[in-house]
Amino acid sequence: MKFLTFLARIGLGGALLVFGVNGFHNFLHLPTPGGKGGEFLRLLESTHVLWVVHGLEVAAGLLLLLRRVPLALTLCGPVVVNIVLFHTLVHQANWIPAAVVAGLTGFLLWRHAESFPALFPKPEPAKKPAKK
Repeated sequence: MKFLTFLARIGLGGALLVFGVNGFHNFLHLPTPGGKGGEFLRLLESTHVLWVVHGLEVAAGLLLLLRRVPLALTLCGPVVVNIVLFHTLVHQANWIPAAVVAGLTGFLLWRHAESFPALFPKPEPAKKPAKK
């Protein structure tokens, strides 16, 4: 299980880092989607909201690669939710990579559940009846 956690951490960290940096330098030359998805992305680009998103991706990717998983998951959680929402509600193409990112994030969240006690409370042990 430790090896799967390692792979998930490196895979998600690498993906967030590469696609975050690509948002600033566009070395992958990904095509802009057409239709409402393209309009939505152009609006985010024109208002510079994507700078914040890509900055969070870079920060979370670096933190994952540096083994700071709880902080990285806290930063990338909203980004991953928006990736999934975009690829399920606005632009259904490329939903498989979005599902993989969501799955890796969910797996790491589950493996580091002790760092998120409000999300994953420990069940209280059943109380024994008092003896009379």
